[in-house]
Parts: sequence; structure tokens; C-alpha cells
Amino acid sequence: MATKETEIKKTNKKDKGPDLKAFYEDLRNLASTKNLTFEQVLEVFKSTLISVLNKKYGPNSNIDIKIDPNNNILDIFVHFNVVDKVKSSDYEMSLEDAKKIDPNAKIGGTITIVENIDNFTRVGTFNIKNTFKNRLKDLENEIIYNEFIEKKGEIVTAQILYSKGNKDVHVSLGKTDAILPKSEQLAKEKYPPGKHIKAVIKDVILRKDPKTKDSEILIILSRSSPLFVAGLFKEEVPEIQDGIVEIVNIVREAGFRTKMLVKSNRMDVDAVGACVGVRGTRIQSILREIHNEKIDIVNSSSNPANIISQALNPARVTEVHVDTGNKEALVIVPDYEFNKALGPGGKNVRLASMLLNYKINLKTEKEFREEMSSPEAKARLEALFHVNTSEAEESEEEEETPITELPGLTKRVIELLEAGGIKSVEQLVEILYPEGSSQPNIEVLQKIPGINKNMAEYIAKIVSESVEIEESEEEE
Repeated sequence: MATKETEIKKTNKKDKGPDLKAFYEDLRNLASTKNLTFEQVLEVFKSTLISVLNKKYGPNSNIDIKIDPNNNILDIFVHFNVVDKVKSSDYEMSLEDAKKIDPNAKIGGTITIVENIDNFTRVGTFNIKNTFKNRLKDLENEIIYNEFIEKKGEIVTAQILYSKGNKDVHVSLGKTDAILPKSEQLAKEKYPPGKHIKAVIKDVILRKDPKTKDSEILIILSRSSPLFVAGLFKEEVPEIQDGIVEIVNIVREAGFRTKMLVKSNRMDVDAVGACVGVRGTRIQSILREIHNEKIDIVNSSSNPANIISQALNPARVTEVHVDTGNKEALVIVPDYEFNKALGPGGKNVRLASMLLNYKINLKTEKEFREEMSSPEAKARLEALFHVNTSEAEESEEEEETPITELPGLTKRVIELLEAGGIKSVEQLVEILYPEGSSQPNIEVLQKIPGINKNMAEYIAKIVSESVEIEESEEEE
């Protein structure tokens, strides 16, 4: 049976219809103010019309919308198949109902109703406006979310809008707003309206408002997170940006201390030196941003004992015994260094433990000696940390000269030597002059992270000027 399509126009003869030229111009202006493309706005409008018409005709209705802004056309068609028995009124119409519209209608034919947007009911018009507005907002939020989720962990500059008492601070990021929660602020900082601050994007959340069900975007900033300090280093240190120096881990107790574990991916680049900068220029700008909070930069190493010793800065460590299998360490410090190693409320040792993912057992030299006097404790320590108690006792009898007593060594050089396991003058001499050699072996020093050829020659010169080197006699 041949099909026949009948068009029924639902129009008001007294109404000339909407001014589509002005309508499309309004949509163009709307797209500009919302930072959207005109095509995106048209697509949202089209989906809005379909949504409203689906409510009117049914969710499976056959709707065809033709939008042509260049020729000022907006046509809305709703198609029905004429059938003997209706199974779905969304897109089917009985012959009886079809003949009411078109007396010539036949089974197998099509009835097409042409909707005029001007003839929508008051409720229908409100639904179009409301749905269109909500969908535009959803699209805006989705675009903003996709942009800022890519910036998670990056530093941004924000302008303070307002704060509610002593609570969250609301800021502007230009395209959108964000919040700096109370928990992410630095203690005693003031946030007056109009002030510009740096912060790290800690999280980006796209969610539905529980009351209005509208989508909303929540960008959470932080100045107290370790990510903030990491972001500042990324800004200041080109070697980090280029991947030459890598931040392995970073932990922080805001206002007290930050500890950062770094490693160099190039033998000729000192990771710690790159982060500090010449004469501390790079780290100084970071310290100013966080109000001179202490920062410990730890050089990564294959020797866990060395890293643990560095991580407990500012305390000086006597011995470190490591159980790598259980990620546990016994650290012995001079009695007078215990409070430094522990930190107020245990913060320093806790940060070191978090940085390296090690359980650190801290003991003073006096506590260690007392425990070693007990055979049971001695056996337990030997089993856990492979402590050679006989060697420990011998070392107490043979006191060595601390590396700090060697005149002319800078604090930086001492820190690098100690991190490399050289803590006494005797150890340094033994490494530089193996088997009584008269010429210093500076290549051994150059293997220590952070020590280059010039620094090694400088150390060897100080040793030769300060220590009497005994030469071995050759047999004739």
C-alpha cells in the first residue's frame, strides 16, 4: 500500500511568528557571554526542544527539528505512522484519529504535525526556558571541569572575593570561582578581598546540588597541602619541569616543616643543589611564600640508612640499622640530639617516617647502650636489625674524629659527606688514600650524590693541608 504524508500546521493566523533573525542573534550573544561556541548553544537548544516535546508527545515520539540560522529557519515536525491497531501512541496514530486531522488519511500513511514555537503553552514555554538554562549551565560546568581537572596539582593565582567569618575563603580564577577551605589555609594568614594569592588545585568535583538537582562545580584550593610546596618547586626549578630532577615524595606539617625526597635522572646534576639554587635563590622565593617554614630536601639513594639519616634533619644521627624486609629502622642519636630528631609532638620523626614509608624507632646513645647490656635485648636487636654488637662495642673504645672538626669544610660539604656515609676524618682519609697511597683518589668522592670534580678536589686539598698522611714504604 502506498504511503501518504499529510502535514497539519498548528499556527495562529493572527500571529506572524517569532522574529527568528533576532532569536539567533540572541543565541550568538549568549554563546559569547558563556564562553561557548554558537554551535554548542544551538545543540543545547535543539536537545531542549526535543526534551520538552517528548514530555508532550511521549518519550519515544518521532521528532524532527531543522535549525538553519543562516536562513532564519526553525522547523519542528512530529511524525506519526497511521496504523490499524496502535501499540505506541508516541509515534503511532489510529486511522480514526488520523481522519479527524486528514479525511484522506490511510493505513500505512504518515501524519506530520508542524509545531510552532510561538504556540507553546505558557507552561511549555517556561519549561523550554528553564530546561535550556539548566542544560547550558551543565555544559558550562562540564567544560570548566574538563579544563581544571587537567590542572589538578598545579599552582594558580586567585583573587580573593570574600570570606565568611573565620571559615572558607571564596576566590575567583577568572573563568570560574573556587574555595580555599579553612582546613587548607595557613595559620595566621589574612585574606582580605581583592588580594591575589597562590594556591594549588587540590581537587575538582562535578556534582548535583542536592536541593535543586542542578549541576555545580567545586574547585578546592590549598595552601597547606604538600602539593602546594611541590607545585612551587615545579615553578621555580627548570630541572623539575624538564624531568631531569624528580620529586619522589613530599610530606608536610604546614607551619612546621616540609620534607621532600628528590632524585636526579642525570649523573651531572645534583638534585638537591638544583632545588636550592645558586646561593639559595630558588628556595628563598618558596620560603617567602610559605612564611619561612623549614624545608628539608633529601637526596634519594640506594642506601636506606643514608636516606633515613638525611630525613631526620635537623638532628645528627649516630647510627642507622635497617630491616628492609619489614621497612623498619633503628636510629641512634646523641642524647642531646634526641629532641631535635623527635620534633615537637613527634612531628619530625613522623614526617621522616611518612616520607620514606619506614617505621623509625628512635633511641638515644644512652638508651642503646643500656639495652645492649641485656643479653635478651642484644639478641633481639641483632635478629631484627643485624646489629653487630661486638663491632659497636669496639667502636666505642676507638673514638674517631667527627668530620665537622676538619677546618675549612662548609656545612653543605659536611652534609653531603655524611649523607654518603662519611662521618669521621679517619673514614675520609681512608677513602681518599687507600692502602697508604700518596695521591688522593678523588673519583671515589665523586660517586657521592652532589659532589662533583671541583668539590672533590677542594675536599682533598683541605685533607692534605690538615691531616698528616703516612706513606707506606715499598719493599726493595
